[in-house]
Amino acid sequence: MSERFDRELFSSDFKEYRVNNKLSQQKFAQQLGLKSHTLVSKIESNNNYPSDDLFNKFCALSSIDENKYWKEKSDEKPFAFLKGQSYGVSSSDIEKLCKNIATQEYLMVLKKRYYEK
Repeated sequence: MSERFDRELFSSDFKEYRVNNKLSQQKFAQQLGLKSHTLVSKIESNNNYPSDDLFNKFCALSSIDENKYWKEKSDEKPFAFLKGQSYGVSSSDIEKLCKNIATQEYLMVLKKRYYEK
């Protein structure tokens, strides 16, 4: 199963936890074992991913299930933008599209090689 980390949700919960517990970024950083508040600030503003260690510490500290931040990739199918919106596009449709694109590119190369000299 292909999964993706929901950084926006994590950032929101991260900041909400700190604010609800009346912690400064520096105090929160100390609780998480960080030397500086800089990473806390970057995560809260959704500019940085947490390290595995920081992610695990936060989930343990906040008692939030770490699975909350992982989502299936089914709503973001690769290459779906070539066919329009990804909603309702099946994996087999995407595979067919990719094969068609590859076949067309191959035929264009052959055409240039043999007929456009």
